[in-house]
Amino acid sequence: MMRKTREYATTIIGLLLLGVGLYLVKTIADPQGFMRALPFVCIGLGCGAFGHGVSDIISRRAVAGHPDIQKQIDVEKKRRTQHQHLESREGKGI
Repeated sequence: MMRKTREYATTIIGLLLLGVGLYLVKTIADPQGFMRALPFVCIGLGCGAFGHGVSDIISRRAVAGHPDIQKQIDVEKKRRTQHQHLESREGKGI
């Protein structure tokens, strides 16, 4: 349940940031200083968050009726995480 909430929250936050960025681009006539970049940073972060949230929702729905595939994906994610952890330890000389 928490995962589902996080996916929808990420999507909504992304849409809000995108909307704020577009609003700032249209309403500020002569931006000065950091306000020249802020709208575009909001648009970029909003698009990224929106895309991440939507992709998580679509991925979850795609495997909803197939628990065997979901288990295989979970095992692969766990293996990949362990592999990355070992690589990071080797790079530090531990």
